[in-house]
Amino acid sequence: MNQSEARAKLTEYGYVGEYRLSWRTEYFTVTEWNAAANKPTPKTFKNPLIAELFAWREKHKREEAVMRRDGDTIGTIEAPTTQKALAKSQADKLFSKGRMINVQRIAGEA
Repeated sequence: MNQSEARAKLTEYGYVGEYRLSWRTEYFTVTEWNAAANKPTPKTFKNPLIAELFAWREKHKREEAVMRRDGDTIGTIEAPTTQKALAKSQADKLFSKGRMINVQRIAGEA
């Protein structure tokens, strides 16, 4: 339970990468977009290690988009948007290597 996995499965056309998200019980197949059929089709590989590698990459791409810590999305390029994260970034601007940087406040800009 709450374990994510990736594996390579042998099919008649080659190996297919499959992954399981930590909050789901079923496996999902690594797919690629088929423009001729206008739908995703399973991506096949000649090597089982490459199929498993692509499965891990797809799993990480899907899980990191929704995994959260303290309200912030972790593992993505998005900037933090919560009040806690904004306060931390402002505090990082004020403090540098444990020393306080003097800030001059101008009246009316509180």
